[in-house]
Amino acid sequence: MQHTKISLSNQEAQRLAVGCHSDNSVITSPMPQLPWGASGNMKSTIPDMVKYIKFQLENNKIVAESHRTIVKFDKEFSIGYFWNIATEDKKLGTFYIHHGGVPRSQCYIYIVPKYNLGAFIITNQSGTDTAKVMEDALNEIFEKITIN
Repeated sequence: MQHTKISLSNQEAQRLAVGCHSDNSVITSPMPQLPWGASGNMKSTIPDMVKYIKFQLENNKIVAESHRTIVKFDKEFSIGYFWNIATEDKKLGTFYIHHGGVPRSQCYIYIVPKYNLGAFIITNQSGTDTAKVMEDALNEIFEKITIN
């Protein structure tokens, strides 16, 4: 993943998608560099995200550890290493979700081992309803996949 970074060069920063907050048409400035690293500052390309999804679908010790439950809330939901873990889903089985968002963008990544499927969705708009709209779009896709 050569194009996944926290800090971009000036040339790379010129290719960064602009983003807007809510329905404001004024471009939102990038997040300032935070002292704890990635939170809100991770930047990647779609090809690198595809590599990451493929890695998350591999059956190896590193992936198994990253998907391990650390905190269990109930029989259907727990948290692992930065993953929300949904279990006992009748259609998707156990799957892993991560949501990220800042005032200029939001994204979701889903790892669904039962179908050897990963999904990544990103938008350069971030508002009150953005996450729900993204979830609804992904759920519609998953519904079509699981019908077959």
